[in-house]
Amino acid sequence: MAKRNRGLWETYDRYIEAIALNRRPITVARYRYRLSDFIRHLKSTHRHLRSFCELRRRHIEGWLRYEASRKVPTTNSLLRKSTRRHNVIEVRHFLEELSALGWEEAPPEGLFLRSDLAVATLRRAPSEVIR
Repeated sequence: MAKRNRGLWETYDRYIEAIALNRRPITVARYRYRLSDFIRHLKSTHRHLRSFCELRRRHIEGWLRYEASRKVPTTNSLLRKSTRRHNVIEVRHFLEELSALGWEEAPPEGLFLRSDLAVATLRRAPSEVIR
């Protein structure tokens, strides 16, 4: 595995351990997958980030654009709108929980806008949706 940005990954590991105490294994697995994808995107596009507290709206906007254009490798089809919506909800929830838990790695408030969910669920032509 490639060398990780330790700050982001350490927060991720700590969070996954915390939610594993009181959430179903399938929920933990879903968070593990979606959050690791979010961190990999941040690491590839914003190598300077060392902590979630350094996140700004521009980072979220870039990730939202990435999500909107992301394709499933096996089918080369865009992600379904429901998948994109769940990705946005779970990343937003993760970042908000860091604040609620009082972790020093917590990002500033206001990174996500209500309209971000609408962007994640924009309609597409039927040929672009995975069946």
